[in-house]
Amino acid sequence: MTKQDGTATRPSEQFADSVGGLVPTLETVDLGIFVLDAEFTVEWINETAATYFGLSRSDVIGQDKQALIESTISSIFEEPERFAETVVDTYADNTYVEEFECHVLPGEGRAERWLLHQSKPIRSGLLAGGRVEHYTDITELKRTQQRLEAQRDDLELLNQVLRHDIRNDLQLVSAYADMLAPHVDEAGEAHRKRIADSAANAIALTENARDLAAVMRNRQADTTSVVVSEVLDTQIAEIRTVNPEATITVDGTLPETAVVADSLLGSVVRNLLTNAIQHNRSDEPRVTVSVEERDQWVRIRVADNGPGIPDSQKAALFGKGQKGLESGGTGIGLYLVRTLVDSYGGEVWVVDNEPKGTVFVVDLPIAD
Repeated sequence: MTKQDGTATRPSEQFADSVGGLVPTLETVDLGIFVLDAEFTVEWINETAATYFGLSRSDVIGQDKQALIESTISSIFEEPERFAETVVDTYADNTYVEEFECHVLPGEGRAERWLLHQSKPIRSGLLAGGRVEHYTDITELKRTQQRLEAQRDDLELLNQVLRHDIRNDLQLVSAYADMLAPHVDEAGEAHRKRIADSAANAIALTENARDLAAVMRNRQADTTSVVVSEVLDTQIAEIRTVNPEATITVDGTLPETAVVADSLLGSVVRNLLTNAIQHNRSDEPRVTVSVEERDQWVRIRVADNGPGIPDSQKAALFGKGQKGLESGGTGIGLYLVRTLVDSYGGEVWVVDNEPKGTVFVVDLPIAD
């Protein structure tokens, strides 16, 4: 194509003519745009891209993009070699779509920002064989991610303190309370038992806080296959040891079936068993555990002979910070149960036991 004076028009001028009224819009969108011809010469760049890169459009248009990267552009990035190599590779093989994040450092005429580079080949039209490069400003997203990472690190530190220092001290208090049992009179026994119970509740709180912190850190963690019987056997044995006054029985056999879960399934079982004993005002707390397979699900039932739960409270029972009737519990155990079971793709609910008490029911999908 030629101009009226007989000189050839550049592809960039043809491009501008072809998009016509779109140019003012493309100039101001929050998207930096480079348009390259088949020789990877910059045929057009919008004002947003020039601002992002701290460039003058008049100095860029008509320039070889690869040479421009090597002489000017790559140096503004935190990882200049990675940026240059990744972009230039698309010119060597202009057949694929590229996407990566890059960090622009602050400098003269430009602000610090994170950009998402996306580019793809132009397959038809005036600039067929060329390439379009888009740069989306993701600075706020990256800053949010950095804040979340800092919070995650703080959460990990808190988790370590709970898991080690505080829990160890509480276990020491609990051990000394038990050692005092033969040495106190009847009047002092009530105080000793109060100390022992408070220490046990605080230990349970650290365990639940630890597990909840793990859930918060790994909300996107992959589930795996966990054998139900192994988890139940371990947790029942541990709860029997720390609650000798309670009777825990297994109704039937525990199937060696694997369900979709992770290492925190033990926390689900531990909290349900502890809840059944802790909220039980009977002289002889009794808990019955049963398991059955139903189609593609495994159903776990934890039944107790406690006071039961009014219908008006059942719906809110799994809320964050909810406690049972006249309970000194931690208030996060059942919330943790619901959070974990939901993450496994299962369900948990509560029904009345017969003739009295409560049954917690957990359905978990059978693993493939």
